[in-house]
This record gives sequence, C-alpha cells and structure tokens, in this order.
Amino acid sequence: MEYRNIPHFVIKANLQKSKNTGVYFSDVVTPEVLRDVCYRITGQTDFTHEYVDNEYQDMFLEKSYNKGRMAIMQYKDIVSYISFSELEIGGRNSSVQSVPTAFNMYYSNSYPKKRLYYYFLNVSGNAETDYQILIYRLMNTIGFEFLNASENLLMRIRRFNSVEDIIFNRKINAGRNRSNNSTFITKGHAGEIEIYGKTYGANKYETSLICYALSSLW
Repeated sequence: MEYRNIPHFVIKANLQKSKNTGVYFSDVVTPEVLRDVCYRITGQTDFTHEYVDNEYQDMFLEKSYNKGRMAIMQYKDIVSYISFSELEIGGRNSSVQSVPTAFNMYYSNSYPKKRLYYYFLNVSGNAETDYQILIYRLMNTIGFEFLNASENLLMRIRRFNSVEDIIFNRKINAGRNRSNNSTFITKGHAGEIEIYGKTYGANKYETSLICYALSSLW
C-alpha cells in the first residue's frame, strides 16, 4: 500500500440500484461527511478523496458496485474500512444487509494494519430498538468501532463476552417478535454450537452476522 501523509478516501460511487434509483453513494456520503469521518479517526480535517466507478480495483476494492456501503481510507500505513448506515431504518433485517458484506471485505484482506468502523448517517426511523442494539453488540463483538454513536448508545453497545451471552440475549429478543420464527442458537450434547438460521432474503445477513460473532468467541 502506498504510504500517505494525508488521509485519502476511495469510494465506489455506484450502489447496487443506482441506475434505477438515480441515487449514488456520492450523494449521501459527501465530502462533508468524509471530513467528519476523517477527523474522528485521525484528528485531521485535511484529506483527499475520489469516487470511482465499477471498473476500479486495488488491493482493497474489487471490480463491482459499492458493496457493504463502504469507504476505504488510507492514512500513513493504516487502512480503515468504514461502513455507513442506511439513510432510513426500515425492516428488522434490511437495515443490516450491508454489514456482513463490509465485514467479509475487511476479514478476507490479509493486509495487517487495518481497522473497521461504522458511521451513522442522519437516519430516519428508530435506530435504537432492542433489535438494533442486539445487532450493534454483534458488530462490536466482531470488531466494529462506532464512530459517531451517542454516549448513551455506546453504553448499550457492549461486546458479548461468551457464546452463552449471545444465546441468552438472542432468545430474549426473538421472543418479542412472536410473529416471526427467527434464527436461533443452541448447544448440542457435546457442547457444539447449533445454529438454525434463515438463509433467504434479508434474513441471511442477520444469520451471517450471528455466525461471525459466535466464531469470534468460540
């Protein structure tokens, strides 16, 4: 990776449905947003940035649209993976669809000096439901740092400390939504973890996130 004295962002401009919606990632993750991100990570307000097309690729980004709602920031010899929230918090699972993809990109890259962040855009809807807090705790468990969460929210985003901790909290949260047979976790007779996970639609992203968190604690 090129050593950079000034933070530099590389962002895929196209979202998956940009051609249909006319909304591009550069419309929501603006230079003003990047300046705030840059300051929170590096303490610097000077930076450079580029919005690139689907054909662009480097050691951190493959040829594609913007998977994971990501921006990559390179500063000195450190690379930061920053995933951004949706603008609107809708269904239980739809709000976290990009998170496992962002984690996949981060985890699968062998570059050693890397960090993983999450940034809340000015969202509409409730981003602090019990379900959302569960998701944020799973994210914290696998290594996400929350750049601009409020102090009150950060106090609730506690990393899970054991597999049993996840099982207990997942069971409580699933019980509050009796109309939906949610992904659930048990332990077998030999102590093995058993996951009964939904793998279709938006549910697969939630299942992936739970598996990542369990794996990091096992």
